Amino acid sequence: MANGGHYELGYEDIRFETVVSPSFYCPICLLVLREPVMCKNQHYFCTSCIKKHLAKSAFCPTCLEHLSVNTLNEAPRIVQDYLSELNIHCDYYARGCCEMVKLNQLKHHVATCGFGPVQCSNEGCTADLNFRDKLYHQAEVCDFRKLKCHECSQLKHEAVKMKREILARQDQIMRTMKAEISACQNEIKSEMKEGMKKMENVIMNEVLEIVNKAVQNITVEMKVTSARMKNELTEKIKDQFQSISFSLSTLIDQKQEERRKDVAKEPTVATKQSVARPWPGIAVIKAERQAMKKVEPLVGLKETREAVQPWGGLKETREA
Repeated sequence: MANGGHYELGYEDIRFETVVSPSFYCPICLLVLREPVMCKNQHYFCTSCIKKHLAKSAFCPTCLEHLSVNTLNEAPRIVQDYLSELNIHCDYYARGCCEMVKLNQLKHHVATCGFGPVQCSNEGCTADLNFRDKLYHQAEVCDFRKLKCHECSQLKHEAVKMKREILARQDQIMRTMKAEISACQNEIKSEMKEGMKKMENVIMNEVLEIVNKAVQNITVEMKVTSARMKNELTEKIKDQFQSISFSLSTLIDQKQEERRKDVAKEPTVATKQSVARPWPGIAVIKAERQAMKKVEPLVGLKETREAVQPWGGLKETREA
């Protein structure tokens, strides 16, 4: 920032209450950063320092990348917040002000500091005064003051004029503070809205991820349960089929054995013809066995074929 042909350097490190990290020093003026800006490679400079440098050069003094005033960016908020929270002595510390304030409040304090330099308004006086001492100096100790009684209209006029100046200065300070507060409120609202939007997106993504995992787990459990139930049902049907087949075979063998015994007791032509004819119950049993065979392919069993002898007996069973 230009000021009477000069520009503002950074802050002297001895003015701070604590030691400032070297990362927050301007590489041009070698002082603590004032109104920091950065190049695209995040090298930080005082605003005034880098603008003066770019008036003579088009490159960053640190990384030598192309740089212009238009391509400068504000320093990240974490850098600004760090600097804003540092405690620093008033600009008029050498004039007697012992106040130590946050760096972000320094400008407001300096504007209202009673140790700010002013000049005596008495004609011919060039004394350099603190703002708070001006009225006393002009009225009581200035060699150029006009000695008049306290009822003098001129003194009243000066007092009124000074009062108006003080009120005008206070009004200006209040307007500046209101503008700064409004800007801060708008910035905070914008950051809060952005933060809430990001938080909603994060929460939605987490919920979707949880739901997808739950669906996957349920699907896997259903497949496992279905496979287990199918295997159990298959084993039960297979066991029942084998048990029924064994019972049918045993029953057929018993009936044929009874008929052979009957033939052995009464070996007549009619009895032999009766033996030659299949036992009537065999047809019923065969029908039941065929019905069971239709069930077998559904449970993965091999189909069996059995040949019946003329007298109703079974030949050896062979797998198809």
